[in-house]
Amino acid sequence: MTELPKSAFGRLDWCRLDFDSLREVVHEGKDRLHRLHAPLEEAIRELTLKLEDLPTDDDSALWRDSVIETESPVLEDLLGIAFTIAQTQIKAVESGVRRLSKLLCRERQRSIPNLNEILMRGRTLPNEIHEIEFANAVANFWKHSAEWDWEVWKWYEERPEAQGATDGKIAARTAKTLRGSGMQSGSTGQMQTLATFFGILDFRDLSPLRTAVDGWGWGLVREIDREFGLDQATSAHLPVGG
Repeated sequence: MTELPKSAFGRLDWCRLDFDSLREVVHEGKDRLHRLHAPLEEAIRELTLKLEDLPTDDDSALWRDSVIETESPVLEDLLGIAFTIAQTQIKAVESGVRRLSKLLCRERQRSIPNLNEILMRGRTLPNEIHEIEFANAVANFWKHSAEWDWEVWKWYEERPEAQGATDGKIAARTAKTLRGSGMQSGSTGQMQTLATFFGILDFRDLSPLRTAVDGWGWGLVREIDREFGLDQATSAHLPVGG
């Protein structure tokens, strides 16, 4: 049986226990995302083959356009689901970090720095937005696009004093984050545009999204360990309270 981590004073080190829990969430996350993304990738693969097999002659143009019009929204939804699944892992890690920070504040009178910038770690995209912040915004866009008209987003963004409603704040933040991605209001294929901008060049392979989320999570784990020395392999018997 694995011995639970203890402080130099012989009592359980809850900070290290919580850190271990966070590390486990990150460790299991990539495999979980892969398992959940796999059926989406297969569905996208089948859809892509269906569209590639459409006849290209002029006589079939109307039928071909009809099929594309019917199937394109399906592809949009499959990509939206992929980003939303990734968002669940992002939120699991973010919640774990915030919980650990509260525990560190209570037990060691220190908290994790820059807590409000958890999503702003790692690689940045061409619009200078961090990729995890962007992925989170893409998921929000897909989930709420039917109720968030682009002009409403713009209205909230240009009138900070009117951002009292929670939905308005999220909509404005989402619009600001996705700006510069090439997505146009009212255009078709918006999720495809966003996914491509993120770096998913082949929609049948969602691994760039999984890799980004996994790298971000481990980056946070390493950052927290450097700051607080919570990894049992390198921080045995640290006293609680400083």
